Amino acid sequence: MIEQFTFVVAVTIVGGAIFQAALCGAFLIVLRRQKRFELPIEEQHATAVLICVRGCDPTLQETIRAVLDQNFDDYRVHVVVDHRTDDAWDLLHSLKDEYDLERRLEIHEMPSPRSDCGLKCQALVCGLSKLAAGTQYLALLDADVRPHQNWLKELTGPLVDPSIGVSTGNQWFEPATPASSGGLTRSLWNAGALVPTVFFQNPWAGSLAMRMDDVRKSDLESIWRRSLVDDGPIRDAIRKIGLKVHFSPSILMMNRERATLPFVRRWIGRMLTWSRLYERTFFATVIHASISSAILLLTFGALIANAITTDVNGTLISAGALILSGTFSLLGWWLIRTGAAYSCSLQGQSIAPISGLSWIRMLLLISVAQFFYALGCMQAIFSKQVRWREITYDVGNRSDFQMLDYQPFPSQSAEPSEVSI
Repeated sequence: MIEQFTFVVAVTIVGGAIFQAALCGAFLIVLRRQKRFELPIEEQHATAVLICVRGCDPTLQETIRAVLDQNFDDYRVHVVVDHRTDDAWDLLHSLKDEYDLERRLEIHEMPSPRSDCGLKCQALVCGLSKLAAGTQYLALLDADVRPHQNWLKELTGPLVDPSIGVSTGNQWFEPATPASSGGLTRSLWNAGALVPTVFFQNPWAGSLAMRMDDVRKSDLESIWRRSLVDDGPIRDAIRKIGLKVHFSPSILMMNRERATLPFVRRWIGRMLTWSRLYERTFFATVIHASISSAILLLTFGALIANAITTDVNGTLISAGALILSGTFSLLGWWLIRTGAAYSCSLQGQSIAPISGLSWIRMLLLISVAQFFYALGCMQAIFSKQVRWREITYDVGNRSDFQMLDYQPFPSQSAEPSEVSI
């Protein structure tokens, strides 16, 4: 009986890993086939870049310098800071004095927050109120993203197609320190999440552009006024006016921030909570997490049972299945990373090769990423609160939430943090 059980579990876990690697291969093919658009210079007019800031992200200085150095004809940058006492406030004014040679940068303080709206959404609404009446395009940029020089014209380029309502990219986590367990675990989980995000056309507000006419037609400003997160409602809102989401291959942005394992665990839980609230595919995510975690546990269980009963063949089959499935999972991750490297090459950047030691560490960290995945789904389903940038929210559903005990971001230093916040 145990021999049959071992064989079935081994075949299942290896087959699942092969299927996952095949999906990653399909993602790479789709990514390479995507067209690369650039907004023609004659249409590069009246564009606003909106950045919401709470705390000093590790790349905040680089982000501001880079966004002020775009190969774009006519644009302004609006940064909305959570509070005047935030360390980012003085840092941004210092950067403005030093780098804003074209006088493009405007810095705004967010009004007193409401408890029935997410802080970032309130910052977006504040930023929209500051835009000039003739603004044609709106670009959203996260403070932890460093845009390349052609970012803005490549981000807005697809909007020349009238059927496209949102042009977006996504984020790839490439640890600055290859030996970082937290960074590698986040990269592993993100690779798996990136595939359905792109295939299901879920936009990422960290690097996203829309026509202002479509923002008004979709009533996004009103939606953001009662929303907890920024990108969650965008897909449905833009589809209601008959438009589609376009994923741009050169807008897959690199994030090299350091991250600890506890941070990654909380981060995955928060990402999955946002998915529960705003994405129709969350039920499929829970099913996938449950089945894949159960199979992994059963395989480990078979390995232990066979080892205890000194069944050499069963032990070898179970151990081989774990190693083989882990190898195919790493192959899938490598395929996604190859796609990220392709996007980096379009941006004039590169990704360093992975060392042999890092491959071994990642093979061991696959189980950690799977555990965080299952734990994150449980947190998303059962947790009544979520903490985001030092603010706690009571969460019931997408229209039933409340921000608790607002405080400005705690002062740490005048320099950006060295790790993800």
